[in-house]
Amino acid sequence: MKVLYTGSFNPFHNGHLKIYEQACAVFGAKNVYLGLAQNPKKPKPDIDLKWVLHTITPNVVVIDGLVAEYARDNGFNLFVRSFRNSTDFEYETSMAKWNKRIGNVDTIFFPCTGDDILSSSVLRDLMSYGKDITQYMPFLTYTRYMQKQPIGALFTGRIASGKSTYLQSFNTGISSIFKFYDLDKVAKEKIPEQNRNMVKQAIDGMSRFFYEDAILDLIHTYDLLEDIKIDEYTYIESSALGMYMVTALKHYNETGCLACKNFLISRIRFKIIEYIVSEKVRGKRIRSRNLSTEYTDKIDFFYRTPFVSDGQRLE
Repeated sequence: MKVLYTGSFNPFHNGHLKIYEQACAVFGAKNVYLGLAQNPKKPKPDIDLKWVLHTITPNVVVIDGLVAEYARDNGFNLFVRSFRNSTDFEYETSMAKWNKRIGNVDTIFFPCTGDDILSSSVLRDLMSYGKDITQYMPFLTYTRYMQKQPIGALFTGRIASGKSTYLQSFNTGISSIFKFYDLDKVAKEKIPEQNRNMVKQAIDGMSRFFYEDAILDLIHTYDLLEDIKIDEYTYIESSALGMYMVTALKHYNETGCLACKNFLISRIRFKIIEYIVSEKVRGKRIRSRNLSTEYTDKIDFFYRTPFVSDGQRLE
């Protein structure tokens, strides 16, 4: 079962989130997709909305054309829609009939109630008058929406997965346009002497807590990301920072963890690209670099370890 919840989502607000969460509760999050469909009667957004919606789910598709045809051609079984009042209901039921005729895809409705009755156009109007709308949107979604575009790409993946090899081949012939940085390499060169043993212990798997003094403090103290003057053509390779951002975002969405929120506030502007290869391919890379699986397993565990608050590991 593949379910498609479509809209212009400009912006994606708490009403949209409530409908999405209800759909996930019924059909499972992995089966529910957000479909960005541009309404010709509404203003065209000056923002990468797909990047914004990735704070909600990785299942985001961009639809150029009739949503019924897109759903039919891409194996979707059901539309999720909602209505706030009788006017919405008449419009949505009419659209549901046409979607069935054109794409042979049925529609299920989740009504909005109470504080979830919101309007994207009203929120845009409020913003045009300088009003604060943070209470009406998911926090991370609001952060990205207000910052418009990612300032660069954070390229992440497990050790020996082939990130460097891929980026080096990608960089051939276009280095005048794109800038590439290995942040982990730069960070190691700038880590204060007193923190090196701490970092070594953590990487060796001897420590299972998130070492703020070693990496987060390092990033903020030297502000490496600002030093390299990031823009939209910047690609940063960083297993440590990248994988922690992925973990932090997942943990924040699940628990509202304050430590994760504080970390993400300053780094949410990145477009995170996860480089994933099969275990067979990765195994060949590990052997070619003469790395032991014990070593790589420890590092993998270290990267998967969630953030901590006051020295306590978050489960």
